[in-house]
Amino acid sequence: MRREPTRIGLAIVGAGRVGLFRGEVAARHPAVQWIGIAEKNHNRGLYVAEKIGADFVTQDHRELLRRPEVTCAIIATDEHLHVDPIMAAVERGVPMLIEKPLATDLGESARVLAAITESKLDAVVGYTQRFRRKWLGAKEKVRTGALGEVTMVTSRAFMNRLVAIDNYKRTDDPKTISPMVISGTHALDIVMWYLEHKTPVECYARSIDKVLGPTYQGIDATAGMIMFSDGTVYHLNISWALPVTWPGAVYSLEVGINGTGCSPSTTPIATWCSRFPRRRTKGTPPTSAGWWISWAAIRPATWRSANCAGRCARKPTPGSTASPSGCRRRRPPPPRRTTG
Repeated sequence: MRREPTRIGLAIVGAGRVGLFRGEVAARHPAVQWIGIAEKNHNRGLYVAEKIGADFVTQDHRELLRRPEVTCAIIATDEHLHVDPIMAAVERGVPMLIEKPLATDLGESARVLAAITESKLDAVVGYTQRFRRKWLGAKEKVRTGALGEVTMVTSRAFMNRLVAIDNYKRTDDPKTISPMVISGTHALDIVMWYLEHKTPVECYARSIDKVLGPTYQGIDATAGMIMFSDGTVYHLNISWALPVTWPGAVYSLEVGINGTGCSPSTTPIATWCSRFPRRRTKGTPPTSAGWWISWAAIRPATWRSANCAGRCARKPTPGSTASPSGCRRRRPPPPRRTTG
């Protein structure tokens, strides 16, 4: 006997950029029969409701969560406004997808986590990087021991300051907003997921505020180390204070994993990178120095390029050059001559 599919009534709290694309995905799913939106900006709420075909719009998240149609919720407000709608959803007893982080204050995060745990609700944090193919591939390498015993992990993330400025303008308490709290949690989650069988025992971090501090009382960048009980070290850093012309308003995340050994098909140091888009910002050079510097830093000259696999053994032909590893690469065209 065929079982009837579960009908979903979705409450979306927060109709900003994230609430909009979550709603667009939900609206295409056949199981979603009803969508309601709670958005403080009434005009924005009406715009998103029309765009995704929502059935109900309000400025009060409690009014939305009291609706009998609601069977689950997405919490997509500004980061510093997560706590109230989460607790309201816990009171109502509906499962949730919560955009990271749970809260911007450590005490509030602990309170929210305790409430969710006590209620035994199905609640997940929106760490969607875990579902991307490259990060799943890295997880499998660690899980199967392809890198040997992992001894050190490094993560690095760069963003331009547009996201930071937007966040600081929207908060009344800039002390709760930092690159680590708002964006660095993606890298932290990925690495702690890879090292889930290890126990962190010590943490040390420092931040700087020379760019965003004077104007917004904000933080430019944070670097730190997390030490584990078996001696493994995780080094992390993130900056969201790069110039606005830096072509990476989105995450430019790199994770390097160092192991004690390798299989014939892997190297002892494996890197998985999610860099900024190749599309450049007007006024910037065609290629960013950061792109090539990052490759030089993580790939010794003796490593072959994956894109050159199978061709490296061939001898260079006229009109091409050989890299130190023997990879054939076409010479770049000569600079265009200009006449005065």
